[in-house]
Amino acid sequence: MHTLIRNVRAEATRLSGLGPWLCWVLPLAVCAPLLITLAVAAVASRIAAESSILKVQGVSSDNAAYWVVHLGVLICVIGAALAQTSTTQLAPVALLHQRLQPHSLHILFARWLLCGAVACMVVWLDIFLLLVVLPQAFGQVYAGVDLFSFTGARLLWAGPVWAWIACGFGIGLGAVLRTPAATIAVLSVWALLIENAIALLPHGGTLLQFMPFINGTFATGQAVAIEPGWGQNGALLYVAILALAVVFLGALLRKRNY
Repeated sequence: MHTLIRNVRAEATRLSGLGPWLCWVLPLAVCAPLLITLAVAAVASRIAAESSILKVQGVSSDNAAYWVVHLGVLICVIGAALAQTSTTQLAPVALLHQRLQPHSLHILFARWLLCGAVACMVVWLDIFLLLVVLPQAFGQVYAGVDLFSFTGARLLWAGPVWAWIACGFGIGLGAVLRTPAATIAVLSVWALLIENAIALLPHGGTLLQFMPFINGTFATGQAVAIEPGWGQNGALLYVAILALAVVFLGALLRKRNY
């Protein structure tokens, strides 16, 4: 435990400067999902108020935080990957880092804990703001959004938990691929393209049930097109196991590379 706390403090010091986390990861993770959701809400409300041809269905709590639990979480995962790959960019620095921290798993878990904690706060703040603001500012369409509903409560706790778990994918994959460009490309293409395009394959509906980002989004209480058959808590456990496996793989390969 002492080693873990020491490693978390070291990571906090390393990431606290004017690097990617403070310059663009945190601002983008906080602002992008909020701005997109509010822009969509404004357009939908205007159409509902002015158009006699187009009809806009009311939105409930389970459709209020999609951009937070999908795009916002993805940005945090990419930030976690950058935190990991930044230790392998310069060979002398990477070698010194390995000599000072010979147990790869310890430092990966510390990095996961810190990045995940920041992601938790970001996602919780975004979800809370949306659940409060949407029904007040866009009541004609978002009157069904309720902070105190069962779904609202689940979003507030399961959304941050999913964000923390998802950061493990960034840490583990960053340890496997070791370069920021490759890691960001794989994460982005997987989350934004492959998991959506896989439905076009034969038996794509069955394959979709095993996709990590779909399971994570579903676990938060957000509605998805195809629901995994093991329920929301089962989906959360599933992505946690996958994230642990990726981190363990990253620790194993990291140890072999030095």
